[in-house]
Amino acid sequence: MAQLDLRGGSSALCPTEDQLSLSRPGTAGPTDVGVGLFLNDVVALDDVTQSLTADLFLILRWTDTRLADPGRGSSQAVCTLPREAMWTPVVQARGLRESESLYQDISAIDAAGTVTFARRVIAEIAVPFDLRDFPFDRHTLAIEVETVFSSVDEVRLVPLDELSGIAERLSITGWILGVPTVAVDIQPAPRLQIDHSVFRFAVEMRRESYFYIWKAIVPLTLIIFMSWAVFWIDPQQIARIGLAATAILTLIAYQFALAGMLPRISYLTRADRFTLSSSILVFLALMEAVIASRLMRQGRVEASDRLDQYSRVAFPVALAGIIAFSFYL
Repeated sequence: MAQLDLRGGSSALCPTEDQLSLSRPGTAGPTDVGVGLFLNDVVALDDVTQSLTADLFLILRWTDTRLADPGRGSSQAVCTLPREAMWTPVVQARGLRESESLYQDISAIDAAGTVTFARRVIAEIAVPFDLRDFPFDRHTLAIEVETVFSSVDEVRLVPLDELSGIAERLSITGWILGVPTVAVDIQPAPRLQIDHSVFRFAVEMRRESYFYIWKAIVPLTLIIFMSWAVFWIDPQQIARIGLAATAILTLIAYQFALAGMLPRISYLTRADRFTLSSSILVFLALMEAVIASRLMRQGRVEASDRLDQYSRVAFPVALAGIIAFSFYL
């Protein structure tokens, strides 16, 4: 991001009341408004509420020759003019839930009347993600800024690549962010029955899955292994069934823990596939323990032993299929 230099200006060179106007400049055609967005930090990215809380620096730039003053020379007039005192493009972020400005808005005006409007905010924005690949999911984090009440024939947004970017260090953990891109598109606004400009700041992001591998997937796999111990325990031992039942209860507890990490979505994630399939596999191990014990009580020792021997092979093969189904298909 190029440095936005607001130093060296003088409030004495700010426009006078006679120069200020609430009407749009350049009424003969659309007013071009440059948009830059810099991501200072990601305060929070919540999977459950599907929201992004970010520290953002928004820059708007347009030319209003009515504000020109050759007396400024190469410097800029750094003014804290209220938005209601002069024409300022009205824009807002899509999916904005709430925002808080960190300081007063600043406008820097050069000799030609080019206005650079700067605002720093903490904003909470809705970011609906498709979580089907969780915890190995990738997303495009998109922050969109659109004109409000102004059609593309009135206000046309232009991306300011040099004033857009992302900080080198962010507070967010658990995600790896790529290089951001900016673009402007023309989209319909059905409620206003107009086409308007939409600025899009997008960055590819990938979830760091190691936390979920070591905290969820590996423990769940160990629980499955624990349930297989029944295949080596004498069917006459009551502990055989107790061990399988304990494995099921432990698995259910893990499912509740995982459920708190995600919103109540209507589809299965990859983690859901694994936990659900694991539950079925552990339940089948319990059923095998019951059947083998019953065969033993009926005096069918060979049948009970064959069932255990078959299960020692079939269940690991089934687990391999579950892993392939959950994480690779």
